[in-house]
Amino acid sequence: MSFDDPTDFSDEREPIPERFHSFETGGPFKICSVCSRAFDEDEPHLIEKAFQKGETVYEYAICQPCHDGIREELSEESRQRIESHLREAIGRAELFDDPLERCIFSGRELGEEHLICGLFVGRWMVPQFPCFAISGEEMEKIAGLLSKSTRERLDQFTDDVLGIPGLTNPVPVLV
Repeated sequence: MSFDDPTDFSDEREPIPERFHSFETGGPFKICSVCSRAFDEDEPHLIEKAFQKGETVYEYAICQPCHDGIREELSEESRQRIESHLREAIGRAELFDDPLERCIFSGRELGEEHLICGLFVGRWMVPQFPCFAISGEEMEKIAGLLSKSTRERLDQFTDDVLGIPGLTNPVPVLV
């Protein structure tokens, strides 16, 4: 997923929804989960949260430089497959009354296992990049798109950054 220029948006700013607040603090994420650098008002960052049976399984916020660095470590084949898969579905999020209630890929209700993703700048949503949700079933399909080397890198990410050794699903989508 490319950031392009997420800081270029209208005066109609909406704050980050509470669903994207940190489970640990109850408030917005303030630092990158990878490098621990504080987010400033113009800092593009991604937030991804995974849930199972209503409980947070993992969450992270990642700044643009860290996202770009990890993304470059993924295989070209996996990057192309994931981007193509997301590009096809991202426009569908705008069709749902609440894009965080239905899977962006299938259009179905999310079920017990799902994740939510969003791109934000400072404390604000980025209107041209709508937040979206992915069901557990679709996460498994995304995992099937990954090369072995990408899978290994994402396993390392879940171990190092999320502190969850051996997490196989959900797969971090936005890195």
